[in-house]
Amino acid sequence: MRSVQYVRSEHGSAEHPTQKPIAIVQPLLAYACPPGGVVLDPFAGSGTTAICARRARQRAIVVEGKTDYVRLIERRLENDAPLFAGAA
Repeated sequence: MRSVQYVRSEHGSAEHPTQKPIAIVQPLLAYACPPGGVVLDPFAGSGTTAICARRARQRAIVVEGKTDYVRLIERRLENDAPLFAGAA
């Protein structure tokens, strides 16, 4: 078995210069943090870590110094509906 994940990039749809796909971050958090655990992201950027932690029922502490990105994180968290992810 290969240890490579095939995930669509965020190029063209990202709202942050280094935004990571949720499908990349989710398995990493599942591996690194137990259910109910606390995730710390000191450079939150677009908030992908916060979204993944919430979906996994983990608590998250995210830190972002740029006000525009804090608003982006808030909006992404408000609009995240994992039950409808991938639905058209």
